[in-house]
Amino acid sequence: MRSNRPATDPGSDDRRATLATLAERVQRVEAGGRPDLAPAPPDAIPFPCAASGASLAMGAVHEWFPDEPPDPRWTPALILLAHIARLASERRAAPAGALIVWIGRRCWAHPRALPSPVLRRRCLYVDPPDRAAALWAADLALRSSIVAAVIADASGLDMGASRRLQLAARDGGAIGLLARPASERAIHSAAATRWRVAPSPAPMGGAHPRWTVELLRRKGLRPAEQGPRSWTVERNHAQGLVVVPADLGDRSGCQTPTLTAPARRRA
Repeated sequence: MRSNRPATDPGSDDRRATLATLAERVQRVEAGGRPDLAPAPPDAIPFPCAASGASLAMGAVHEWFPDEPPDPRWTPALILLAHIARLASERRAAPAGALIVWIGRRCWAHPRALPSPVLRRRCLYVDPPDRAAALWAADLALRSSIVAAVIADASGLDMGASRRLQLAARDGGAIGLLARPASERAIHSAAATRWRVAPSPAPMGGAHPRWTVELLRRKGLRPAEQGPRSWTVERNHAQGLVVVPADLGDRSGCQTPTLTAPARRRA
């Protein structure tokens, strides 16, 4: 993804971010003080399941934090992010299949995290030399009409940069999955949602890795007064899907789907 950087008006992004913030305030007022009742966009990805009431909007960025002490060697939950990127790619039509862009070596998924050869062929890996280049690459990818998802190492992202990526995702329609270290949870952001991911113990003899995912914030919306804000999910190796475990489905409000082998599509 090498290209000459286009010349832009430095004040343009600030003006657009201000207008976006004002639009969100108007929407909250028009919702009659009950923004928690606003419906999810029709193309939103239910997460972790349809019954949870939580979702990940396309055309927006979502941040993911590990539940661990601050550590410069932190690692993102790439299996989980790869699952969401796969769902996004199924929602976005493109002549040769919508691309998934991985930005920053920390966020390069191992091939085993991508269950099908077709999906692996749609992946593009970017190794930016610094944070400024990473931000530029993420902005460019999110604005592309042939990109379904961008998974990026967003270490050091400030409020202005997060607004820039949120606007880029809104303009392009892709979903941005931004991996950030635990030490940056206190930094303000324009992301649509923020999540914390922690490893979860599997039952005795369990062969599938599990995580607990917690919705920390949903921008512009209040969480429902009742219902869970955290769920346990596991990866089914055979299908390459992340689902609510069968032994926890009823307690979480989610029903574990009957999994079938994904149909192979020509790239």
